[in-house]
Amino acid sequence: MRWLLLREPHAGEAYLVLYKADGEPDEVPPMLLRLAKKQHARRLPPAGVANVHGLLRPITVLVPWIDGAPLWTRDPATALDLTTGRDRRRLTYLKGSEPQSR
Repeated sequence: MRWLLLREPHAGEAYLVLYKADGEPDEVPPMLLRLAKKQHARRLPPAGVANVHGLLRPITVLVPWIDGAPLWTRDPATALDLTTGRDRRRLTYLKGSEPQSR
Protein backbone atom coordinates (compact mmCIF):
# COMPACT_ATOMS: atom_id res chain seq x y z
CA MET A 1 0.00 0.00 0.00
CA ARG A 2 1.04 3.59 -0.46
CA TRP A 3 1.21 5.86 2.57
CA LEU A 4 1.37 9.55 3.48
CA LEU A 5 2.82 10.83 6.75
CA LEU A 6 0.71 13.49 8.47
CA ARG A 7 1.16 15.29 11.79
CA GLU A 8 -1.57 16.63 14.04
CA PRO A 9 -0.84 20.39 14.11
CA HIS A 10 -1.29 21.00 17.86
CA ALA A 11 -0.25 17.83 19.71
CA GLY A 12 2.22 16.67 17.08
CA GLU A 13 0.81 13.14 16.90
CA ALA A 14 1.99 11.34 13.76
CA TYR A 15 -0.40 9.48 11.46
CA LEU A 16 -0.13 7.39 8.33
CA VAL A 17 -2.84 7.45 5.71
CA LEU A 18 -2.70 4.12 3.87
CA TYR A 19 -4.31 3.66 0.48
CA LYS A 20 -4.28 1.00 -2.19
CA ALA A 21 -1.24 1.23 -4.46
CA ASP A 22 -3.10 0.27 -7.62
CA GLY A 23 -6.63 -0.17 -8.89
CA GLU A 24 -9.63 2.05 -8.30
CA PRO A 25 -9.15 4.52 -5.42
CA ASP A 26 -12.85 4.27 -4.49
CA GLU A 27 -12.65 0.48 -4.28
CA VAL A 28 -11.01 0.43 -0.85
CA PRO A 29 -11.28 3.45 1.51
CA PRO A 30 -8.05 4.96 2.81
CA MET A 31 -7.09 3.88 6.32
CA LEU A 32 -5.83 6.18 9.08
CA LEU A 33 -3.26 4.88 11.59
CA ARG A 34 -1.85 6.81 14.56
CA LEU A 35 1.78 5.87 15.21
CA ALA A 36 2.62 4.46 18.63
CA LYS A 37 5.51 6.89 19.12
CA LYS A 38 5.92 10.33 17.59
CA GLN A 39 9.67 9.88 17.22
CA HIS A 40 9.12 6.97 14.80
CA ALA A 41 7.91 9.52 12.27
CA ARG A 42 11.27 11.32 12.31
CA ARG A 43 12.93 8.59 10.27
CA LEU A 44 10.21 8.54 7.62
CA PRO A 45 9.99 10.51 4.39
CA PRO A 46 6.67 12.27 3.71
CA ALA A 47 5.35 9.39 1.56
CA GLY A 48 6.22 5.92 0.36
CA VAL A 49 5.18 2.33 -0.10
CA ALA A 50 4.76 -0.23 2.71
CA ASN A 51 4.01 -3.90 2.99
CA VAL A 52 1.01 -4.05 5.29
CA HIS A 53 0.17 -7.03 7.48
CA GLY A 54 -2.77 -7.47 9.80
CA LEU A 55 -6.37 -8.36 10.34
CA LEU A 56 -9.35 -6.62 8.81
CA ARG A 57 -11.96 -8.13 11.09
CA PRO A 58 -13.34 -8.07 13.77
CA ILE A 59 -11.06 -5.09 14.53
CA THR A 60 -8.89 -3.62 11.82
CA VAL A 61 -5.32 -4.02 13.07
CA LEU A 62 -2.69 -3.16 10.48
CA VAL A 63 1.09 -3.08 10.83
CA PRO A 64 2.93 -1.36 8.01
CA TRP A 65 6.46 -2.56 7.32
CA ILE A 66 8.65 0.25 5.98
CA ASP A 67 12.27 -0.33 5.04
CA GLY A 68 12.11 -3.86 6.45
CA ALA A 69 10.91 -2.90 9.94
CA PRO A 70 7.44 -2.85 11.52
CA LEU A 71 5.95 0.54 12.33
CA TRP A 72 3.75 0.00 15.37
CA THR A 73 0.53 1.90 15.75
CA ARG A 74 -1.33 3.07 18.84
CA ASP A 75 -4.91 2.23 17.83
CA PRO A 76 -6.74 0.01 15.35
CA ALA A 77 -6.97 1.45 11.84
CA THR A 78 -9.84 3.76 11.00
CA ALA A 79 -11.39 3.64 7.53
CA LEU A 80 -11.89 7.14 6.15
CA ASP A 81 -15.15 7.77 4.32
CA LEU A 82 -14.22 10.78 2.22
CA THR A 83 -17.82 11.20 1.12
CA THR A 84 -18.59 12.54 4.62
CA GLY A 85 -17.75 16.05 5.71
CA ARG A 86 -16.49 14.77 9.07
CA ASP A 87 -13.75 12.59 7.58
CA ARG A 88 -12.80 15.20 4.96
CA ARG A 89 -12.42 17.82 7.73
CA ARG A 90 -10.35 15.40 9.82
CA LEU A 91 -7.97 14.74 6.94
CA THR A 92 -7.73 18.46 6.15
CA TYR A 93 -6.94 19.17 9.81
CA LEU A 94 -4.20 16.54 9.89
CA LYS A 95 -2.71 18.07 6.77
CA GLY A 96 -2.49 21.31 8.79
CA SER A 97 -4.80 23.31 6.56
CA GLU A 98 -7.49 24.31 9.08
CA PRO A 99 -8.38 23.93 12.76
CA GLN A 100 -10.62 21.01 13.67
CA SER A 101 -13.97 21.94 15.17
CA ARG A 102 -15.71 19.66 17.64
